[in-house]
Amino acid sequence: MNKKILFMSAITLSALTFAQVGINTETPSATLDIVSSGSTNTTKALEINNSAATEMVTVLDNGNVGIGTTTPTQKLEINGSIAFTNSFLGGLRFFNLAPLDKVIRLGLNMPNHYGESDNSRAGGFISFDTRISQVPVGLWAKNENSTSEVLALSITNQGRVGIGTVNFPLTESLHVNGAIIVGQAATANTCTKAGQIYWNGTNFMGCTSASGAGVPLN
Repeated sequence: MNKKILFMSAITLSALTFAQVGINTETPSATLDIVSSGSTNTTKALEINNSAATEMVTVLDNGNVGIGTTTPTQKLEINGSIAFTNSFLGGLRFFNLAPLDKVIRLGLNMPNHYGESDNSRAGGFISFDTRISQVPVGLWAKNENSTSEVLALSITNQGRVGIGTVNFPLTESLHVNGAIIVGQAATANTCTKAGQIYWNGTNFMGCTSASGAGVPLN
């Protein structure tokens, strides 16, 4: 009891004299100065509990900070989902959904995923998702006035790349669903640059020069 009285007296005296509060120190150097009572990696300098006596925030004597964990092994260790967002309805989010279900999303104006979006504007995000075994990496996009996104580009767990397709598993190293142009677009079925590939309505044509028609590729 005497120790508690002396401790509270020290805090009160320090606060009245310097407008600073010191815990475990008689000479606080900040508005609140807490000095750990130990010097090991497991000694706690600060502990914050909720109303259920569950430890929510831990600061160890070695400077490691834990949120949702009482034994942080890094300078900042968080057990749970975190989000970095701004007024543009986007940002960076980490989802810790289950022991093996991890999701990272980086984007802007996300519909259906961040809980808010401006549907009148375009948006998109890059997703790293361990729950989707066939497409762990994806680039998603949305148009203006849309409330949902489409998978524009995907990288499968076999290293295959898909553009504009959602038909998985992919069977080739590159799967494109839609027309492609290699080089600049040809004008009126006439080559404008060597290395072009274009569709003339019947065949794929390859350009070997910057003029004339291409050579059928099939």
